Amino acid sequence: MRVTSIQGRMGLIFLAFVLLISVSVAATFWGINAQRQDALIINLAGRQRMLAQQMTRHALQLRMGGDSQTLLDLQEAERTFGQTLAALKDGGPAPYQPGQTVELPATYEPLILAQIDGLQQTWRGFQAALEILQNNASQSANFSEAFQTVEETSPLLQEQTDQVVRLYEAQATRKVNRLQFVQAGFFGASIVLLLFAGWLTRRSMIEPLLKLGASARRIGQGNLETAVEVASPDEVRLLAENFEAMRVQLQASRRELLTWAERLEKRVDQRTRELEVLYEVSRTISSKLDLEYVLSSVTEKARDLLGAEAAVLCLLDEETGCLKFKSLSGPSDAILKEQTQDLHGQVAKILAAREAVTCHAEACNGACGIMSPAYKINHLAAPLQVGEGVIGALCVGVSKRNHFDLDDSRSLTKLASSAAVALENARLYTQAERIATLEERQRIAAEMHDGLGQTLSFLGLTLDQVNEHLQDGSSDQALALLERGRQVIDQAVIQVRAGIVTLMDADTPVESLQERLQRLADEFRQPGEPQVEFQTSLTAALILPHQQTSQVLRIVKEAALNSQRHAAAARIWICLEVNKGRAEIRVIDDGRGFDPQKLPSDGRKHFGLQIMRARAARLNGALEIATSPEQGTQLCLSWPVNDH
Repeated sequence: MRVTSIQGRMGLIFLAFVLLISVSVAATFWGINAQRQDALIINLAGRQRMLAQQMTRHALQLRMGGDSQTLLDLQEAERTFGQTLAALKDGGPAPYQPGQTVELPATYEPLILAQIDGLQQTWRGFQAALEILQNNASQSANFSEAFQTVEETSPLLQEQTDQVVRLYEAQATRKVNRLQFVQAGFFGASIVLLLFAGWLTRRSMIEPLLKLGASARRIGQGNLETAVEVASPDEVRLLAENFEAMRVQLQASRRELLTWAERLEKRVDQRTRELEVLYEVSRTISSKLDLEYVLSSVTEKARDLLGAEAAVLCLLDEETGCLKFKSLSGPSDAILKEQTQDLHGQVAKILAAREAVTCHAEACNGACGIMSPAYKINHLAAPLQVGEGVIGALCVGVSKRNHFDLDDSRSLTKLASSAAVALENARLYTQAERIATLEERQRIAAEMHDGLGQTLSFLGLTLDQVNEHLQDGSSDQALALLERGRQVIDQAVIQVRAGIVTLMDADTPVESLQERLQRLADEFRQPGEPQVEFQTSLTAALILPHQQTSQVLRIVKEAALNSQRHAAAARIWICLEVNKGRAEIRVIDDGRGFDPQKLPSDGRKHFGLQIMRARAARLNGALEIATSPEQGTQLCLSWPVNDH
């Protein structure tokens, strides 16, 4: 165990404290035993005075004629006094209780020994007188002389005995004082040892740990430049060395992170600039729906984005299976031919890839077969993908090596994806324009049938009736029919003008479907014609888009005209309801009806039903007809609406 460590230092302090406590306890036990021994000696020394008094009293009893018991008691007291005195001086057994002895140590104190020697001399004279008293009769001259010696020597013997007791007591007091002094010394040493331990703990542990705590706070606050230096025992020094190693490692890590952050920031700036350019490219080529504009914009932006010398866009011809040249950005000599022969080799690989392919003149010479070899020293080719299909390829090239990197390949892939969507949108827009033109032609044809066609048919029938009335000489009825024909012609003119206005401007005033149906019913109320009545339980206005309203009105008008002209009906009802997100219009008449399985001989009614069903299909709705001969006719149109 080294004293340079906290464990060694604390171990030594603990050992010293244990030794100090052990010595203190041992001294205390020694003092207790010494006090017990001194108390016994003092007790026995004090008993000598009592024995001297007993022997003097027994001598007096013998003078006065004492019995044999008095003699025995005198002899016992004499024996006890002599043995005790010898044991006090030289050590050994001494009588204590009846039938019990105690072992006394020898006395080495010179003053006490001198006093005991004087006591022994006095005892020898006192003992000689007692022998005479025991061996002579009380009336003899020797007895009287011996008794006188006993009386004269007894006070001196008692005084000397008391002196010995006082000396023993003084010796015991000195021992107690020494023990107290020793205990005080041990207590003081304990206090000093505790203070030293506290000082050593603060110096070896607390102060170094406080310094380590300050270093840890500096490290936590980001100060990695100040070294961790702590002079301390082995354990704390090892901890400080670990802190220093951690500081050095953190400092190196921070420098590495700063370096990486700087590189990442530069890379992010570079990528941000590229993404901004790519976004601008995507926005520009996606904002136009003109196919030729999109083609030229794609190639131009691709060449600018990647710093290429030439950019070529080819589209896949589904009929021939070849790539055909569509747009070029760069020198005119960058185009080698107008189309590839077929899809094989590297061309097939590019069209099957999910991202741009980096090519060199030697690596994949056939990748962009339309591009001239001079611009294929280093070039990229990306497929134009729409969903899972491919519609063409976009190629960029330069006349020097190692111009394009991985980021350029990724940028071209993203640009090709945006370009493919823009090209597909432009193609779909062109197709939608053609479809819209066809639908508009169909709509005009249907309106001509519903309007001018029906009107001309009605006028034809009217003229036939006028001719018949003129032949019969019914001029008044002929004039009435001609007046009715004039009104129909005026109504047709109004419809033609309304159609022209609709073609020129689609923005018409917003009216509810109820208002338009009520107006339609009012238009049918003419003298001599079936009564037309509009019914509905709707309280809220039902507003439909213009195209939906137009289709609904055309179907209702066609149904009402059929009921008016062909069913010989007396009443016609137009009923409107909305239930669970579907609107329903029923046109009901009380006419003669017809058999839906038998077609009219002229085919006109059948053609009108086809147009009405086509109009219902444009509403995503359904058209049903319920009729039978002589039972009237009910036409039901239903379609989805938002009734909220």
